Amino acid sequence: MKIRMAFAGAALTAVLLSGCGANVNNGSQPAADVMNATQHVTKQAPTGALGDKQHVQIARTIADGLVKRGYAKQAFAFVVGNTAYVAINQKHPTKTNLGMRQKNAIVKAVKQIDHRVKTVYVSASPDAFHRFQSFAGDMKAGKPVSAVWDNFRTMVSLVFPTGH
Repeated sequence: MKIRMAFAGAALTAVLLSGCGANVNNGSQPAADVMNATQHVTKQAPTGALGDKQHVQIARTIADGLVKRGYAKQAFAFVVGNTAYVAINQKHPTKTNLGMRQKNAIVKAVKQIDHRVKTVYVSASPDAFHRFQSFAGDMKAGKPVSAVWDNFRTMVSLVFPTGH
């Protein structure tokens, strides 16, 4: 009886070990999926509208116009080609992000202020506002655009998934 139990135990162990051995790569599959997803997002990020780093301009006219028109307490705007990126500090922050009606009004105002602008990206996120403030400060301090460009491009692709 003891011999049968020992034999059955050994057979069960052999079956379990051989069954688990067939799935050697399965444990690394989730990690590979994450890497593939990351690469896919990186390749699909909307950086095509960003154009050339040498043509990034602080758009003080747009920012001042939005403040004067009452859309924001403070604003920062950058123009790259015919695309404007706007971050505002709201006069009366709401619990949620800007509604579509407010965003559309800001988009319309930006296009009226600067007729060259065809596409507008707007954010009322405090994080986006502070980053834009930092980018503007770096550029005003004389840092080369190339020093600010990579951070700006990365932030834009994360914060502004679609434009108007």
